[in-house]
Amino acid sequence: MESQRQFVSKCVTKKSVGRRTTNASSSRWQNSLCYTLGLNSTCKKVCKKFFLATLGEKFVAGCVKSKTNTGTAGRDRRNVSSPKNLVSKRLTDDQLLYARNHISSFPAVESHYCRANSTRLYLSSELHQSKMYKLYTETCLSSRRVPVCKSINRKIFKSLNLSFHTPRKDQCHTCTRHYLITEGEKQNEAESFQQHQSRAKRAREVKNAITDVIKVNESRRRMTPNKNSLELVSAYKGPIPLPPAKYKDLMDLCHTLVSPKTFHEYYAALPSSESTRDALGESDVEEEDPEDL
Repeated sequence: MESQRQFVSKCVTKKSVGRRTTNASSSRWQNSLCYTLGLNSTCKKVCKKFFLATLGEKFVAGCVKSKTNTGTAGRDRRNVSSPKNLVSKRLTDDQLLYARNHISSFPAVESHYCRANSTRLYLSSELHQSKMYKLYTETCLSSRRVPVCKSINRKIFKSLNLSFHTPRKDQCHTCTRHYLITEGEKQNEAESFQQHQSRAKRAREVKNAITDVIKVNESRRRMTPNKNSLELVSAYKGPIPLPPAKYKDLMDLCHTLVSPKTFHEYYAALPSSESTRDALGESDVEEEDPEDL
């Protein structure tokens, strides 16, 4: 690719405009491009349209634009980017420390009952990273410091294991107040706060002990009767007999082979009684007499 750029740079030369149709002072066109190709150790001038159509107009324009004073093409800067850690290398330890101290200056509380072993700290729900970064840049401006970029500030925030989501059912007013008071007040209330922590620890131990007792082992689970439940009594002690008319209809279906043979024995074994009343009402459809057909 580099040799191709050098070839195009050699074939395209820049010269002053030879002929003008407008006033030179009002025209922005100061130079003209001459396109040539080598033939028998000589340069032959060729058509611009042919030259650009063959080698590509954008490629030729890029080579001409990057051409140096020596007549060679400049370095191809496509797909060239600075290293990802270039910004981090330019930062000083003082900048990183100042950004870290600024984030740590916001009051944070730790998790309580639901998260006994968690090391994450929680900031006020009124804060967010954009607001904190804005306050940080204002502080740097007032103290004439160069702030770190927002992405670096976000990485520092994550490294401190902080969160803005305040636990809903996981708050203790005593602990929250203790973390928000001054150091002098903390020393005065150190003994009472230690007793509060001990009570919280004992409460957690009792909670864990009860949880272990009420856990259900899947391999030993069984159903236990409820003494307050009512026992349902069967409404019928045996099969309900059919009315004679209904039984006769089933037998007619069997004799005429309308019903499959596999059900004939089942229908024949059904009980029938004269005392059983047909629950269905009389049909509104009049049956046709076979003699009329």
